[in-house]
Amino acid sequence: MLWATFILLLALMSLIILWPIYASEKKINKKFILILAPSLAITLYIYSMIGNPDIETIAQDNTATDMVEALADRLEKSPGDIQGWRMLGRSSIVTENYQQAADAYRRVLEIQEFPESESFSDLAESLLFLNNGNFSEEIVSLFDNALHIYPDNPKALFYGGLIASSFNDQELAVARWQRLLNSSPPDDIKNILLSKIAEWRGNETIASFTDEDIKIPLKVSLKKNINIMFKHDTNLFIIARDPDNPRPPIAVIRRKTSELPLDIILSNDNVMIPGTTLTNFNQLEIIARTSDGNNPVAESGDWYGSIIISSENFLKDFNIVIEQQIP
Repeated sequence: MLWATFILLLALMSLIILWPIYASEKKINKKFILILAPSLAITLYIYSMIGNPDIETIAQDNTATDMVEALADRLEKSPGDIQGWRMLGRSSIVTENYQQAADAYRRVLEIQEFPESESFSDLAESLLFLNNGNFSEEIVSLFDNALHIYPDNPKALFYGGLIASSFNDQELAVARWQRLLNSSPPDDIKNILLSKIAEWRGNETIASFTDEDIKIPLKVSLKKNINIMFKHDTNLFIIARDPDNPRPPIAVIRRKTSELPLDIILSNDNVMIPGTTLTNFNQLEIIARTSDGNNPVAESGDWYGSIIISSENFLKDFNIVIEQQIP
């Protein structure tokens, strides 16, 4: 878990540093990693060595290069240590020994009986630095392999979006970075992603907001000329859900049909899933549905209306018209 968390944070946090460099030079500058990672990488290295008989000797070395060399020497005696090779790869990135990093990550792939997604993306990233930020055929293939194994690999999604854009496949670039948004990046990174997605779409209106800003204004009404007689206490549920994964619902508001037409605000205060916010999703389907009972799940005879909205439009006003009945 520690390693997965480290990879996630590194991939997302690097956006802040990577993006201005990429925008100006049209390629990834390898030096951002030297600003972001040294202290964290060395700390993880020392942590990984706790309990090893050689730790005192290693700790006496006061440079990152000495530590990396000590780790490499230890791995010669323990060539099957997958986590050790991964740490050597990361530490070699810090010391700018990209060839050593690539060799270390290749060893990881050779050792693993079933190669993991992050192993492919780690090797691809080290080769990217070694190749001065240029995407070679091998690098592209490695990131594709990473996404094939695990479609939510954040590092592969990030670089994969840039790769797709470099080949003028803006649709694929958007799809990959939209998926990256689902990993709940911090607001500043989220806004960078949304900004570039808007640019790739050719949309100059860029969304920039925080979770606290999300208040989706909704006007719920019955379609005119529909003769529906509701009981005075008939429930009205306003439900937000992910169109691609509709259950469980993300947020629910409960009102009465006697309040129609109704103006209401949907916000994170209505979210039902702990640790989730409305901005975690690229799209939301919002449904207004009547129910004679207390269950927000659709049942025969319920009347409903629905809309689908995208994340860049969350702050606009929306109308939901109840006009259909479930058979």
